[in-house]
Amino acid sequence: MRKKELLGLFLLVLGGGGIYLSVSNGPPQYLYLTAARDISPGQVVESQDFSQQSLHLAKASSHYVSGSALVTGHRALRRISRGELVPRDALSSTTEVEQRRLLTFTVANSDLPLGLKIGDLIDIYFFTIPTGSSVTEEIKLIDVMPRIRVQSIERDPNQVNSQVTISALFEASDSKDIMTLIATAKIALAQRFDDRE
Repeated sequence: MRKKELLGLFLLVLGGGGIYLSVSNGPPQYLYLTAARDISPGQVVESQDFSQQSLHLAKASSHYVSGSALVTGHRALRRISRGELVPRDALSSTTEVEQRRLLTFTVANSDLPLGLKIGDLIDIYFFTIPTGSSVTEEIKLIDVMPRIRVQSIERDPNQVNSQVTISALFEASDSKDIMTLIATAKIALAQRFDDRE
């Protein structure tokens, strides 16, 4: 009777050890990106637009975007639904992002289009700044940058009509001229609603 009990205990320990080893040596988990919101074609995305999901898809890295990928500044090439595993061909390539440069500028909170948010399209107008020497001094339009995608909007919560800092991606070839305009001109914004690229 004693031998049967010992044999039963041994088999129980052996079975438990086998279960533990099979679970601990299970297939590895791989991280992929899924959309945290609905993304429209042409929208410039940021890392917070996605969440990581752990899946047993070892051979899917050539089809889906890895969870460790840097996606900020990429453009959606097609609609991506919330919760969808993000295919590689749904986002623009790295070289397209590198051809643009992130620049920031400030406007008064009161001059900001009502309801403007990250991802919206704007037209940026650059005007001459009056010198104040003459009441009849004419303000002239210097340049217009159409269809610029807003990357970030930062407000000072402690002030009612503070300066708002806006970041946007511009073509790298235009960045020098745009930085000069930002430093020397008055900026006005107009929101666009034709969100097609």
